[in-house]
Parts: sequence; structure tokens; C-alpha cells
Amino acid sequence: MTKPRSFVMSFIVLCFIILFNSEKKTSALIICNPNDPELGDSLCVDKYRQGSFCTREGVCSNPFRTGCLRNVLPNKFTKLRACNSYDDADTVERGECAVNPFGYEEVRILNQGSEGPMFSSWIMQIILSELLGVSTTIESGRPNTEASMDFYDAGLRFDYASQIYDWDALYTASEHPDCES
Repeated sequence: MTKPRSFVMSFIVLCFIILFNSEKKTSALIICNPNDPELGDSLCVDKYRQGSFCTREGVCSNPFRTGCLRNVLPNKFTKLRACNSYDDADTVERGECAVNPFGYEEVRILNQGSEGPMFSSWIMQIILSELLGVSTTIESGRPNTEASMDFYDAGLRFDYASQIYDWDALYTASEHPDCES
């Protein structure tokens, strides 16, 4: 008999395998037709999983936008993920995330430039955002760009970090721990 924790971790890893492959690309977007019964929502569910739909922009949505655990384990896990600073003002109203109940400052995880740290960052974000209710984002080390590594990114972007070990980003974070300045 497996322990519940290893069962949950297996499903988290499964989320990554189902949604992304190991090719180096900057987006997992699939083009769809919102008004087509075959190339619309059903295509998105077929290519990603239940929970994905064809958006007005003509691309499949992120099936894990409301949370990985609630999508993979709907009968056991119904809690929404904690909102983060990448979410727009209407995200709560659309039911995609919940306001951080603790008032805890957002945790920012610095991603590195290969798959191992990328998957580890996503697992940390899922644990913090979904199990602990703490707002969490993943930084790529590319300031002032559209780069994203956020697991819940609506555009399914996953850009590799700008460096393998971004010492300058870590140093800046230590100098400005609240990310306000």
C-alpha cells in the first residue's frame, strides 16, 4: 500500500508529463477553433486533458489554471490555488484562484536553465499555492520581459531562465526581499 504523500507526488509529476514534453520551446500552445465541435474544446481536452477549453483567442487553455491537484484529484481535492501577482483582477471572479487567506507575502522561486530545476520549481509552486495557500510565482531571471515559468500561466508559457545559476538575481532578492524596490 502506498502512502498518501507518494500518491499525491505521483499525480503532480503526472501533471507535468501530461501537459509538457521535454522539447525546449517557449510555449505549449495548441491552436484551436472556438466554434468548431472537432477542433474546439474537444481538441483541447484531447491534447491536454479535461479542464482545457478553446479560448476566444483560438488557443487551448491551461487545464491546471485553477490548480493541478483539483484537476487531477477532483474527488479528493477541491480547494482553489492561491492567486499570485501574475493573475489579473478578474481571476478571483472567474473562479480560477482564491485570495491568499493569510496575508503572507508572495514567495518567488527563481528557476534555473534546465528541466530538473524547472520541474522542481513547479512542484514547489503547487505545494505552496495549492496545499498551503501561499501566493507563489516562478521567476525566469529575465526582468521586464514577457518570460514566464509560472505553472498556472494562462498562455502556457514556459521560458527557460536567462542563466544556469543567476547569482545576480539571488543577490538582488537578498537586498530587496519584499520585491517592492
